[in-house]
Amino acid sequence: MALTLPRQNSLPLRLSAALDWLHRRWQDGAYLVRNSLSVADIAAAALLSALALIPQYRLGHPWLVERIAQIHGLCGETQPPGFESLSIGRCPCLKIPVQ
Repeated sequence: MALTLPRQNSLPLRLSAALDWLHRRWQDGAYLVRNSLSVADIAAAALLSALALIPQYRLGHPWLVERIAQIHGLCGETQPPGFESLSIGRCPCLKIPVQ
């Protein structure tokens, strides 16, 4: 059985589609699973923390940086490395209060 890798030019489209879905889900439902913080939210924030430090994604998806910071705050954790230098305020596109 041969391993089929995705074409290089399809990866940005897949990532963009995934970020669009995540934005809609976090915006409309506050959390990824039901109506409370779950492992899914924590995993998404952890896995996307590095992506949020890349200027192209940080500027194109400011809600992502905000939500990652919020999830770290909800968990009582310090911000991921590199987030200290970012200006993180209240993102109006998310309906989730920072606690």
